Amino acid sequence: QPEDCGGGGGSNEAVGIEGDLEGGRGEASYANPESNGFLGLLSCRRRAMREVAAPGCSAAYRRLLRTGGSLQEAERTQFSNMAWWSDASTSDGARVFVLVPRGLDGSIDGHVDMWRLLAYAAIEMHRHVVEEGRSYAVVWVQAGDHRIWSLSAWRFRRSLHARYFENVDAVHVVHPSWAVRFYELALWPVVEESFWDRLISHERVEFLSTYFDMAALALPKDIVEFDSFLDKESQLLTEQAAILTTGA
Repeated sequence: QPEDCGGGGGSNEAVGIEGDLEGGRGEASYANPESNGFLGLLSCRRRAMREVAAPGCSAAYRRLLRTGGSLQEAERTQFSNMAWWSDASTSDGARVFVLVPRGLDGSIDGHVDMWRLLAYAAIEMHRHVVEEGRSYAVVWVQAGDHRIWSLSAWRFRRSLHARYFENVDAVHVVHPSWAVRFYELALWPVVEESFWDRLISHERVEFLSTYFDMAALALPKDIVEFDSFLDKESQLLTEQAAILTTGA
């Protein structure tokens, strides 16, 4: 578990956050659709710096790291198959972190404690992003479900060190949930153009090949095969719609 949050000093309290986020305190007015998990990293960098965290390490971020550092070995082993640094990089040389939530039984749609998984991810990303201050990208495979409540996503965003916002290159969402699709439509006319430059949604895994070396990304086989499942599902829905239309 990192002892020093890095970032070169600064306040130990997040700017704009009053009290203990773990205890559910805070102003509801900060909540917004952009704060859905890793999507929250893409909001205006200047606003993120002003509202989310001071240059130093916030108490909320320290708690997040403590949660990740307190995971048992068995849980860390399970999470290592859901969140890891790949060998891929962006065209600008940013390292790529992969997030593939899945059930503890290994199933794509199984239950997982997303808060503990994100805490593990923070532990894994901390040295590269916070201590070394290097750029990064995220590939977040949702398989149609982002798996995190809006309040929890907001808390996670508010807990992060400012360098996560400063250093993010892009967030690639694969098989986006319906909620993420809705957020994209709702935010389209109101957020800055830079937001869309750094949020890329992919309906299929194969579309990632435009941005990354797929061999270096090394996504699990069942995630790649999920494309075929979606294709078959889409074909079935099309056939059913045709039957209803023709009255056959």
